[in-house]
Amino acid sequence: GKGSAIDKRQSYSEILGSTMKQGGIEIGDNTQAGQSLVEVGTTFEKIGMLEREYLSDVYTKFFKPFSNHLQVEWGTIATEKRRLDLARLDLDAAKSKVRGARTPRNYATKRAEGEGMSGCI
Repeated sequence: GKGSAIDKRQSYSEILGSTMKQGGIEIGDNTQAGQSLVEVGTTFEKIGMLEREYLSDVYTKFFKPFSNHLQVEWGTIATEKRRLDLARLDLDAAKSKVRGARTPRNYATKRAEGEGMSGCI
């Protein structure tokens, strides 16, 4: 799966640590500088392993369950959105019918009033 690639890759801290250790050994781990490089390199390797473990945990304990939850819920969300859109269309149609029912009555009333007024002038 996607999480397996995280487990196999070396982190930058691990690469830096192993490079520092190699440099310390090349300089000579019996010298102060060599010992320091080896010690710091070992620490960076440990930090890198912890980074990898952290990323793996975040993926398996948060992102993967969250993604599964979204995939399950997305269908429900889409269905409810469709129902809401249909309800909106029904409401708009009902409003149009109400407006349509009022308009001819108002139109006829105003027209009758208008004819009566024109006779007075």
